[in-house]
Amino acid sequence: MDPTAPGWYDDGMSPGMLRWHDGVDWTDHVTPDPGARRGFVGTPMPAPVTAPAPPAPTPSPAPQSGWGADGWQTGSAPTAFGAEPAIRLGQSANLADRVVENPVYQQHRAEEALALRRRALWMYGGALAVLGVVTALDAAVGRAGTEWTVALVVAIVLVVRALRHYSNARHRGAPPLGALGWTAVAVAGVVVVGLFVVLPWLTAIQAVKDATT
Repeated sequence: MDPTAPGWYDDGMSPGMLRWHDGVDWTDHVTPDPGARRGFVGTPMPAPVTAPAPPAPTPSPAPQSGWGADGWQTGSAPTAFGAEPAIRLGQSANLADRVVENPVYQQHRAEEALALRRRALWMYGGALAVLGVVTALDAAVGRAGTEWTVALVVAIVLVVRALRHYSNARHRGAPPLGALGWTAVAVAGVVVVGLFVVLPWLTAIQAVKDATT
């Protein structure tokens, strides 16, 4: 058949029907011939007959991405390189992990930990200093007044905060105190607290004895 424009033609094999010719070959699309008569077999028409065009092919649905029950991504569209990556939920290679592993971040965290430990030691020393000053004052006047109770409360608050700072410092990676450090802390605490509790009362008792003699 000579090349011709696409259209509806009588193929000579289907009486009363027109078949769509796409310009190259016959297709499977047919339509009734509006000019056909009963019992008459038409001949191929030289020009196309106006009729509805064949239905366009339905495109196949694009793959949809989603997450399967096993936590893996399924049905994802190909990437620019034609591969389909499988990404699992909760994978560890994320921004937070990269920040934590950064050397600058680790150095800054270590410096903060040491600063917290120093602050804890300063607070513990401050608590002992408060007790020592009040002990000296009570011994000088020969009695334990209201300042004794206030000093005790302040010292307890400072010690509690010191313990909290030390715990935070250890959590951030600060090295613990050695045996010598803990020994110094314990000895200083026992001496100061002992004097704080005993000395004012001993001074008061001695003052009473001196007054009665």
